[in-house]
Amino acid sequence: MDLRAEVVVVESRDPVLNNALQLAFLDLKIRGTAYVPATKVQNRIHNFAIREKRENITGLQLADVVATPIGRHLIGKKTYPAHCEGGDFFATIEGKLRKDSRGQWDGFGPVVLPK
Repeated sequence: MDLRAEVVVVESRDPVLNNALQLAFLDLKIRGTAYVPATKVQNRIHNFAIREKRENITGLQLADVVATPIGRHLIGKKTYPAHCEGGDFFATIEGKLRKDSRGQWDGFGPVVLPK
């Protein structure tokens, strides 16, 4: 087994969305992406698990804390202004995103699909 093999864990939604996630993962293993061949996906991701929210998995909670402000920013919504000194959690996360030499993260940080 490759020591760099990964497990992908996602949070359960409803049965229809869970099935869609399973199918998307199988498609990824079969076809890969425009940037990553299927064989590389197969060699690196050895398990795909859908877990219930009530399990309180630390990694999934952390992913929510980071992904939610990014997603809400990209669709033009503030994130929890009453609970953030700067008025928006995205302002905290934005400083951590990968940027180009001019300080722009578009094209270097989050990738928004479809384009």
